[in-house]
Amino acid sequence: MKTYYIPTSSLNFNNILSSESISPKAFYQGRAFGYSRWASIPENPYENSIVLYDQLCSFVRPKSDYEDHPMVVEVVLDDIIIDSFTRLDEHTVLSDRTIYLDPFTTRIFFFSENEKRIALSLSDSSIETKFVRLYQKKILVIAPPVVSYQLPNLSKEVQSLNMAEIDRDKRINRMKGLLYGYYIGGLLSSSREDVIKLNSQREIQDILAAVLASYDHKATPQQRARLKELYSSLQPEIPFFTKLSNIVSEKSLFDAIVSLVRGEYGYIRGEFDVDRKISQLLSANPQEGKNPVIEEINLLIRQTETVMARKVKPISVMEGQIVVMDGSLLHINLPGLSNSDKVLYTAWINDVLSKDEYSGKISTFKETLSDDVTRKAKEVFEPEWKGSYPEITLNALRRHVRGDEFNHVWKEDIYSALSAVIIRGDDWQKLLQYMQDKVMTDYRLAFSMYGTINGFANLPRDFTDVLFNRDSKYIADVYKEFYGQLFGMNVPVAPKAEPVPGHPVQAVVEEDMLDFTHPAKVIDDLPEDIPTTTIEPVDFDALMRDIVSKCSGAKKDERLYKELYIKFGGLTQGFVDAVRNERSFNKGKGVQQGVRQFLLKALKSQKESKPKKAQLTIAHPSTPESSLFSGTYQSTGYFLTDYDFLTNNSEFVSIMTAAKKKWIEDLIWFIDAHKPGNLGGYYQGKPTDNKTVIIQFINLKKGIYSKTRDFLYRTYGING
Repeated sequence: MKTYYIPTSSLNFNNILSSESISPKAFYQGRAFGYSRWASIPENPYENSIVLYDQLCSFVRPKSDYEDHPMVVEVVLDDIIIDSFTRLDEHTVLSDRTIYLDPFTTRIFFFSENEKRIALSLSDSSIETKFVRLYQKKILVIAPPVVSYQLPNLSKEVQSLNMAEIDRDKRINRMKGLLYGYYIGGLLSSSREDVIKLNSQREIQDILAAVLASYDHKATPQQRARLKELYSSLQPEIPFFTKLSNIVSEKSLFDAIVSLVRGEYGYIRGEFDVDRKISQLLSANPQEGKNPVIEEINLLIRQTETVMARKVKPISVMEGQIVVMDGSLLHINLPGLSNSDKVLYTAWINDVLSKDEYSGKISTFKETLSDDVTRKAKEVFEPEWKGSYPEITLNALRRHVRGDEFNHVWKEDIYSALSAVIIRGDDWQKLLQYMQDKVMTDYRLAFSMYGTINGFANLPRDFTDVLFNRDSKYIADVYKEFYGQLFGMNVPVAPKAEPVPGHPVQAVVEEDMLDFTHPAKVIDDLPEDIPTTTIEPVDFDALMRDIVSKCSGAKKDERLYKELYIKFGGLTQGFVDAVRNERSFNKGKGVQQGVRQFLLKALKSQKESKPKKAQLTIAHPSTPESSLFSGTYQSTGYFLTDYDFLTNNSEFVSIMTAAKKKWIEDLIWFIDAHKPGNLGGYYQGKPTDNKTVIIQFINLKKGIYSKTRDFLYRTYGING
């Protein structure tokens, strides 16, 4: 391991944090993804190489009409990477390939606080700049070093353009998009019940908007009847009906009493009164602000979306659901996916969706893409292609993108996922809503395809924030897993050193910023079904009064505060982060500093007063389910991807615990030792079939776990 410094211009800040890498200048035009331009400087002037220095020095940028300021990227590199460099002189080396960054060891230096602030401000408008939040604590301001960089001689670049590395970058970008898309698709997935509820609310929203926009300003009988039907489907239990049914058992009499009460009073307390809502909708004065009926349904939709997000069960990296190696998809293990569909999905990802010609807006090449995926399916399924479900479905899709109807039965399969991506894949939010409209509930396959077609560098920030807004330990676990799969090695370990040896730090990021590189300090989430001692959340009205007392100007943003308060379930870390990052506050200037400091103190005070959480216990599996929302785990059929199944199986846990109390550490080590990224390990290059791996496991540590043999042989169908 060795530390190097790459001087560059702040004009490249967004470029670097969109792809999480630095490449030779010529790569940006040749690789056809991400930013196509790179700003050269005299300290890093070459077309086909990056200049890396072994010491941190100072340099300046000439004044210009652009925000062009000095910036230095510090990287910690493995010896394998360093061996590929060309020595330029005693203190500098050249790299003809991309340098990939990571938020554990990489740091970005500016020479003034104002220059750093400008770079961060400009990144806000770039939808592709995704990593600012993860690198926030590694973006530092230092005093300019006394020593300046010695400019390299332009004539000394002897390296030609490394086309093989450009091709490698393309594959890494596509596979990185695949992995992020798959995991984010899991975080967006939901239950069928919640999707149906959300669809009903959205239909109500559409009908109300149509009524409000109608030329005669009236609801048609059909609209009125449909609204009553939809509101009825959302109706919670009404206490009056419950009490009345206990008194009156005859239905005709029950209905007569209900009708009489409605006729006398207009509605029953707790019941949606559609006629009254329509009247309120049409009588509201547009001059007085937003329509209260529209606002009510908008709030219901946001609440449902928040509940859906809270219910989701993130994909565990130990499950091995999707595995990438050497720039290609190696393995997909999704319950319910047939072996033939796994083969076709893998072929689509590696051979079709990763092609250079498929990049950008899908609508611009949907016809060609639909033809290409059909040809690949025919190639995979020959000679059973003729008259098969894939042939019928994919040819119907080809006709649909050319204008025909598409009478498709939407399922949780690769054909529905692909169809949705081709039809609505230009925008991830429209794609999500389209699948929800079709009552699809599992979006892993669709968004993995979306991520592959776009490549990671082109994924928008609001999409990747679905993952990056999770708790920091989960982000760290996922990041390390992706890094190992993409690069075949573990994330480098940062050397223990002063912030910048010999150069005092002038300003650092505030301590309240999330730093997932130290995840153990941040975890504060429990699944909803784990019992905890109830604490009463801070009341919004009281909270808002306190906010206004700190800053009277915050009063005008009360509606926005309330939306975020409802969305994040009260005074939570998510609420505080959202307020801090929301640029709409204070007339586009962002939340006031006094409010920000108050919320941090209030949150800290609330956490300190929170009772300790109940002790977690291992849940024993019952009936196997494949849903993301299942509280139990079924076997994947493959020992090395069965961590969750094994650690939640009562029989296996009982045997292992009797052998050793801290057995889970050994199981994790054993599984990790077989991963593709664990180069040079004892198990590297050895067979990974179940029988071989299980024999290795029961012989581990002089056979301490040998008593699991019968259970494992029975579970994985091994004879002998």
